[in-house]
Amino acid sequence: MTEVEYSVLIQRLNQFEKRLSVLEGIDKNSLSSELYLEIELPEADIDGLHFTRQYVKSLFVLKDGNYYAKDVLFHSARNTTDNSSRDILTEYLESDEVKEAFATAYNEAIESNEIDADDIKVFLPSKEYTGNHEIKKYNGGREWYWLKEKYSTTYFVYVDSIGYVSGSNAYNMYGVSPAFCIVKDNA
Repeated sequence: MTEVEYSVLIQRLNQFEKRLSVLEGIDKNSLSSELYLEIELPEADIDGLHFTRQYVKSLFVLKDGNYYAKDVLFHSARNTTDNSSRDILTEYLESDEVKEAFATAYNEAIESNEIDADDIKVFLPSKEYTGNHEIKKYNGGREWYWLKEKYSTTYFVYVDSIGYVSGSNAYNMYGVSPAFCIVKDNA
């Protein structure tokens, strides 16, 4: 293992330990390995990119302290232009309204009211998560979906319907298969 690889491994371990530490007050053994969520995603308009109000249902699988959607929930571009300097889709996922929708769905799934929007982080999975180039579906068919990373100055990373990872223009419409984690801080 090279020094750079070792450094990256230590950095990832520290990130994982930090994520676990923010779960303070939540019994980590009580986290379900799978959750079926019914989420009412809010309508939003962010600089010309429109998100419609919609009801989605999906199985979320727990991996490394995060819940990952098993399938694509909806479709979106990342920006309205060929520009990766602004990621409107991520702004939407990080909005208080989307976090509130996930918190509500989570609470309903576990029959609790202990989590609110400030306790949830919603995000796109990274290439690390899709190391096996996971194939996702939408309405029964294989679907392309966005990942978190930028591919170049004008492209974002996506996974295609056969599991190949590549990059595409920010204005293209692909699937969104988000993840979330509980970041409850009892300080």
